[in-house]
Order: sequence, then structure tokens, then C-alpha cells
Amino acid sequence: MPSSFDVTLPRSVKPVFPDRCPCGGGPTNGKAVRLSFVGYSRAPSAVDYVLDVNMSGGNTLDYAMVPASEDCARRLRRYHFWIKVFKYLTWVPFFGLALWLNLPVFLSVIILLVALIVPVIWEITHPPAVGATPHPDRIGWEFADRAYAEEFAKLNGTTLDSERNKKPAEPVSKPQ
Repeated sequence: MPSSFDVTLPRSVKPVFPDRCPCGGGPTNGKAVRLSFVGYSRAPSAVDYVLDVNMSGGNTLDYAMVPASEDCARRLRRYHFWIKVFKYLTWVPFFGLALWLNLPVFLSVIILLVALIVPVIWEITHPPAVGATPHPDRIGWEFADRAYAEEFAKLNGTTLDSERNKKPAEPVSKPQ
């Protein structure tokens, strides 16, 4: 079972959300929450890297207005705030600890890798009701609820990514 149900839309498509709360499916009473998502504005290129090692692509901050009840809006804002904090700052105390303890390099690297992986594992195992991953040419929308994701996909004229990638079952040949 996937941790989220994904729908990919081209950047040029303004997403249309179902008029119900993504957290519990209840009415939103016309309320919405503004969520921000960090992604890549363009892919890194070899020319960028040759000209300037520090110029390997660029980040973007995308926003979306998602219909949500007051309670859901509060939970979504809190979740998206803390997941960004954990993704970008969790490694700092571990890096400081590795420097302070003067650990061997391989132990320091292991500690930093664990610190970087933990927020990602948390986000995979505890997905938000609505999430997104912006790319240069598309935005991947992630939903915790399959029915909500399917409705979102239908409203935007597409299907779930998992449905689009399914191959038709091959006929089973009988041994002769």
C-alpha cells in the first residue's frame, strides 16, 4: 500500500481541488488554506556546473490554495511548517555534535546521513492530507486519501499516477 496517492499535473495547469476537506471529507464552508511547497525551478545543467559549482539548479517556493476546514487548515499549516524545519535543520545539531565530539570522519558521515534520512522517512510514513513536489515542468500532488486523490485527478482531467503506470496483465500461457 503506498504511503500517498499521487497525481502529476503540468505546471501550466492550475489545480482544481474537490470542494470538501482533504483531512476528513467534511464541508469546508468556503474556507481554504494557503500551503507552500519547496521544489526545483529548473534542473541542474552541465553548463551551470562548469561555470559555477554553486549554481546547480534553483529552488522554487510554490503556493496553492487548498479547500479545508478550520481544524484541517490548522493541522496542514502546522505539518508543512514542521516538516520543512525538520528537513532543513535536523542535521545542524548532529553536525555540531560530531564536531564537538571530534568523531572520526566515517562516524560523522553516518550520523549526518541518519539525521538527513529521518525526516524523509517520517514524511513517507506519516504523509500529510495534501502535499506537493514541484519540478521544473510539473507538480506532483500527493494525497493521503485515495478517494480524494481520485476526485482531484478527475477534476483535473487525469488519473492517479499508479493507475497510469500500470501495465495490462499479460495472458498466462499454458505449458505444452
